[in-house]
Amino acid sequence: MLHWKNFYLGNFVTVQRNRPTYEETSGTRQCNCRMEMKTHMTGPGSFQMTQHRVCDQCPGLRLVTVTDELDLEIEPGMLDGMTQKFSGKGEPHMEGEAGDLYFKVKTLKHGVYERRR
Repeated sequence: MLHWKNFYLGNFVTVQRNRPTYEETSGTRQCNCRMEMKTHMTGPGSFQMTQHRVCDQCPGLRLVTVTDELDLEIEPGMLDGMTQKFSGKGEPHMEGEAGDLYFKVKTLKHGVYERRR
């Protein structure tokens, strides 16, 4: 929640965020697992198909918490409930890149003034 003056005049607000992230550690782990079909000959003219799990070996990862400082730009006249996007600052994904983080701005109520649209 932000003070109403930030919406009227515009401002940059620094926000600290503790976010989880993955960092490499010793060892390996199974990744990119998939099921593959294998055909076995059980006798003359007789075959059997079975599924086998096949995985790659990837570096070991552990989840750590990192503190980020993000500069949130509040533009003059910005409406209550508008969002601002930070690319790559969202929750991590073990097999890919982190997602996007969205901030939704809210106005603190003032005892005297009221905002009209």
